[in-house]
Amino acid sequence: MKTKKKRLIILLSIAAIVIGFTVWDIFIDPPAWWRFERQQDKLVISEYVERNYPNAKNTGGQFPIQKIAEVHRASTMYFELDEIEFKVSAEYGKIVSDGYPEARATAQIDDIIKDGFLKPKNLTAGTLYRFHDDYNNYPYTGNLYVELRVQGLSPQDVGWLYDFYGYWKKEGEFFSDYRVDIYVNEGNENMGWIVIKKDSEFADETEFYSAFKICPYW
Repeated sequence: MKTKKKRLIILLSIAAIVIGFTVWDIFIDPPAWWRFERQQDKLVISEYVERNYPNAKNTGGQFPIQKIAEVHRASTMYFELDEIEFKVSAEYGKIVSDGYPEARATAQIDDIIKDGFLKPKNLTAGTLYRFHDDYNNYPYTGNLYVELRVQGLSPQDVGWLYDFYGYWKKEGEFFSDYRVDIYVNEGNENMGWIVIKKDSEFADETEFYSAFKICPYW
């Protein structure tokens, strides 16, 4: 009986050690003797960020098991620079992605939509952006896609969408082109949808709200 209990304790101890190293490997900084290639990734990322973003602050990292079910997973470290959060990834000692340019472009659009319009009016909306041109150039002035999702019984019920159209028409004029999709939802039901392009013109509020339709692919 004691032998079985002793074996159980040994097995549980081994399992705890394995789980502990797995958690360490995935979420924290793996020791050099545990995942040498991850130490290479960390060094490469740190040197890359120090060279390109010397004032960036490291806020964390993930160093997953190199290969799980034939899927390779990169090491990722997270940083903050001038209130912009971004990540840089490496695999096998080589940089595979730099998230700063896209994060910077996203922050630029947030500054217009969230900080310039929504927050001052205490409004909420889901936002999504897609950049159709190279966002390495800053500020971004290329072709932009914006998606806004708001809750309301109808577009008119939301109350501020026409004001946003006028605001965006002015603030977004420097983009080479854009498309803004506004979805009005009540729970999971679509109550209205409009597409605003750079050449869109609405004479007044009535014409604007008349352009809303029920989204056909909702």
